Amino acid sequence: MESAPSVPTDSTPTEPVSNHLPHLTSLSSLNVKATEISEWLNEPLNIEDKDDTNFVLKLLTYLLDHPECSVDEEMENIVKKVINFIFKKTHTKTPDPDYLDTTNAVTDLFVKYANANIPATKEVAFLMTRAVSQYLRDMFKETFTELFGLGITNATTAIEDVFIQNINNPNVLCYVCALPKNNLTKTEEYTKSARALILKKMGTDFLSPKLIEFYRENVNTVDVEFAQQISDALFTPPNLENMKLPIIQNENTRIELLKLLEKYFVIGGFNKELTDNCVNNIKPIQMARVTDATFKKFPFVGLENQGCTCYINSLVQQLYMNPYFRNKLLNVKGNENSVNINAFQKLFTELHETVVRYVDTKDFISHLKGDDGKELNPYIQMDTHEFLTSTLDEIEKELKQIDGQKNIIEECFSGTLSNQIVSKECEHVSETEEKTICLQMSIITFGEPNKTSLDESFASMIKGDELSGDNKYFCEKCNKKVDAVRRSCIKTPPNTLILHIKRFEFDYETMDRIKLNNRYEFPRELDLFKYSAEFLKDPTIENKGDFQFKLVGVLIHLGSLDSGHYYSYIKDQETGDEWFVFNDDLIEKFDLSKLEEQTYGGDATKRFSAYILFYQKVIPIVEKVDVVYPIELKNKVIQDNLSMMSNSVILANCNMSDYLIQQMRFCNNEPNFEFTTTAQVPTQCNKMEIEIQNGVSEQTIRDLIEICVHYELTHATLLMQYPRQEMFQIELLKMVEKYPDIVNTILKSEVEQKENELLKKTREYVISSRATINTLHFFSQIFGMGDKELVIQYAEKLIKFFASVKKTGDSFWRFCLFLRKLCENIRVGRIFQEKLITGVGYISCYNALSCSEKVLKFVPDMSDLYFAFFTALASNYSNLDESSKARSRDVEFLKSTVRWVEKSKNVVNKVEVVEILLRFLKEITKIDILSYIVRTTQILENSKEGLPDVVSRAFVLLSQTIVITSEEEEKATLFLQTMIGEMHGYHYPTENICYVRIVKGMIEKNPFVTQIAQKELLTYIQRNPDEAYRCVLYFNEELKREINELYEHLLGDYVKNVWNEIIIPRLVKEKLGVSFLYEYKGDPCYRLKDSISMLHRVLKKYGTDNFELKFFVDLFTTIITSQRRPNLDYNLLELAALCVDISITHKDLFDAGSLRNINFKQNIWGEEEKRVEKCINDSYVEIMKNID
Repeated sequence: MESAPSVPTDSTPTEPVSNHLPHLTSLSSLNVKATEISEWLNEPLNIEDKDDTNFVLKLLTYLLDHPECSVDEEMENIVKKVINFIFKKTHTKTPDPDYLDTTNAVTDLFVKYANANIPATKEVAFLMTRAVSQYLRDMFKETFTELFGLGITNATTAIEDVFIQNINNPNVLCYVCALPKNNLTKTEEYTKSARALILKKMGTDFLSPKLIEFYRENVNTVDVEFAQQISDALFTPPNLENMKLPIIQNENTRIELLKLLEKYFVIGGFNKELTDNCVNNIKPIQMARVTDATFKKFPFVGLENQGCTCYINSLVQQLYMNPYFRNKLLNVKGNENSVNINAFQKLFTELHETVVRYVDTKDFISHLKGDDGKELNPYIQMDTHEFLTSTLDEIEKELKQIDGQKNIIEECFSGTLSNQIVSKECEHVSETEEKTICLQMSIITFGEPNKTSLDESFASMIKGDELSGDNKYFCEKCNKKVDAVRRSCIKTPPNTLILHIKRFEFDYETMDRIKLNNRYEFPRELDLFKYSAEFLKDPTIENKGDFQFKLVGVLIHLGSLDSGHYYSYIKDQETGDEWFVFNDDLIEKFDLSKLEEQTYGGDATKRFSAYILFYQKVIPIVEKVDVVYPIELKNKVIQDNLSMMSNSVILANCNMSDYLIQQMRFCNNEPNFEFTTTAQVPTQCNKMEIEIQNGVSEQTIRDLIEICVHYELTHATLLMQYPRQEMFQIELLKMVEKYPDIVNTILKSEVEQKENELLKKTREYVISSRATINTLHFFSQIFGMGDKELVIQYAEKLIKFFASVKKTGDSFWRFCLFLRKLCENIRVGRIFQEKLITGVGYISCYNALSCSEKVLKFVPDMSDLYFAFFTALASNYSNLDESSKARSRDVEFLKSTVRWVEKSKNVVNKVEVVEILLRFLKEITKIDILSYIVRTTQILENSKEGLPDVVSRAFVLLSQTIVITSEEEEKATLFLQTMIGEMHGYHYPTENICYVRIVKGMIEKNPFVTQIAQKELLTYIQRNPDEAYRCVLYFNEELKREINELYEHLLGDYVKNVWNEIIIPRLVKEKLGVSFLYEYKGDPCYRLKDSISMLHRVLKKYGTDNFELKFFVDLFTTIITSQRRPNLDYNLLELAALCVDISITHKDLFDAGSLRNINFKQNIWGEEEKRVEKCINDSYVEIMKNID
């Protein structure tokens, strides 16, 4: 360590603080003893005061520089006081220099006098373990390392005692790990102490992962009892008797304990017991995919939508959140006839007890009946108001069948309406009472303006209808007809008021039902007293608050008359004023300030609005009873919760995967090793016979296989960053090969179920959007090990399901990859291939691959489906019926099934697509490739679409496989005639290029047909000079390059004749070709680029005799002297290069005067433009040098 700076020894201290002046003056005498300094340190000192810090530093420096003044037994006490002093420093990222120097000085003093006063040294060491700042921890670690580096002493032994007593302190673990191992005397005591603390704090949140790590790094033998205790704590799932298990729930603690067990596996000697314990504890856990999103985030949970069951979910949540109804219903003692009551009790129990985000409603909905007495169809939407009335009616009927049971529907929801006829001519009032559960609130009333609020609807209700004229009311008491009013008012209010806003009405103008999106207001606090019978009878009567309500729920309809969605806003009546939105399985908090915006409606554009309102009486008339959840139902939910938590805590982590790998390797008789952060994967996966040894039973191995298979299904797919997933799968495959009946059990569970349960695991885990590519590959191998008949059934069900799924999205891409893996499986690939190219499989693949332009932009990468489908076609082509064969050979079929490639060009490997298509083409053209290609060209002549690049490439590669014998010369001639004609024809450029390359490929494979091709090309040019001219100078760059190369290869010296007789005369007609060559202003000009380049090569090879060179010199002069030449002029680039050679042998063709003083372009920015212009300039300079 660095020594602190020396304190001045002269009689005048540097800038002393007045409070410390006497002490500092004394120091200068060099007679101050350590005991005095210790007394001075008892005085009030402030570490934040720079003068105080400087004073302490000078004291420490004095003691270090003057050992003769020290008192050995007092030195460590001084150290202790100074450490307590520096501990009071406020933590900062960068400590000030005086603080750093003081810390350095006190640690130096500690090391120097550590053996002088052992009790004090132990106290100082204990203080150092309590360091908070990272700077101090690092400094103390360095201090202990220095002290222990000096050798074993009484001080180091005493400090080790302190460390052992405080082994759970992370600082201690950090210090101990940094100490030189050869100077530690109590390693065994460290591990014993660590072991004891681990056991003691195993069930708490105070067990430090660092302590377990320390123990693991220092243990070299298996502690059988300790390992068993850890294993029990990690893997014993919670149950109704002991819900606190598993003891270890902290993720970091579990990770370190699992690593410890992994080390025990490496050490060996207890592996069989570890495997048995883990398997036996995990086996009862019903594995399920569990993530952070699995568990609820709010006090309430959602309900799963089974298709179109939002109308049920939104209402059930309103009923559940009503504590008066819910508690009373749960206390009902139903019987076997109480179908609805039992269903609601079960669902309400699940909603209350579950820890997951939403509840599965399949069972609940299966018990509900429609008005016709049949089970509700979850895929048919119903009106939630109709469901409300029918459901409460059914519950009411069941309540009446239970002896001694009160009618809780009436208690909670029923109110009384008074239907009155009030005479205008006498005092008589006719009154009838009507029980009601749900009041209808009309927006439209015949003869009245549309209602815009709840108040207006209630006002209309008490206003009533006039009975006059021919419609007068006959008053029995007066025995005559009188003018009267027929109205309704509230006699007795319900405990919970349910109001149905009638948004669906019949439009007499259109004679059709419509949805009213009109704005309709309602208050949060509602007083119905002015609409009561007693107020209407006597308006002076006192309002006692019996008719006051508060809004507690709003059920929303979103959509139109024909389609829509229901969800609810509900107040938590039991815990406060918070509101929540219940939208099927989603629960979120709701900001009540947005109530008007989200519920009142407004116009046709605002399609969401309140449909049913729920108000709770301010002064309840129903007692809120204590809830008693049915114990059997409650225990079932709790057990499910515990299973979910077990999945989350015990299984859902990477280290659990590592631990399972260790056990599989043990059962596979393979050596184990400690895992590092780097993935370790065996290089081979050979079939390995599993020998039952070391006491591991066959049943244990079977159980382990089932656990690992289901673990791979449910959990491994969630561990996206797990580096050893491939290793996990390899070890598991080795085990599964020994027991294929386990695979058969899985396959049976997939294919021997009701329609909606078929392929459940495949749909939920294997082809879901979360499945990894490794998982897809793994399960394609697993399923391939099953019984052939079961695999056939599975293939049929899988292809049928494939036909029904939506052909977009990430899940579909995974489905395609899974199909491909299955089709490529060595064992069962042929089964899946056959199913894929017959019946619905063929139709679905064809339709998916040949998607329309409308949906093309939504199509994912379908290369895997393409590979699977065309591999199946190629492998099974001979088994197809004639109709399928004909359809497969159709070029439109080939074109349409690769349309998606262009839209996926950034992610699809075209080479692979071409290769599989070529394999298919080879299969279907085994008899006669030439005839097939010719028929294809005939079809393309009438095609409205060009030949896709993928198909074009495949045809070219196919042509390179053609082998022509001498006996087939006539056939080859006809083929070449066709191809040469088509390559000059009016097609899409891709098709022309394809034909050129087909000719090249055929010549390359069969050199002896070169003469035939040359003859046919010459014949075509002579008969069709305009087509030759058009193609040689065609605007498509790639086609022009391809066809010029073919001309050069086949025609050789005759190319000069083509230019002299065909091309040059036609260019002359174009006014030296300038207007033609520079037709597209502003674009790069390259019409002559490939053709002149090809001609230049021919002239170099065959000479310029009998060739019209003057044309090119004049054309060069015209272009280079033009003031409107484009920046990127490939025409001039090639002409200039040609004219350089011409200027060497025929300089007399040039007019030097016309070519002088050419102004080349300046300020060109693009790199390519600069390059082209420089080359032109260089050529020009060389030409001028040659002709001057």
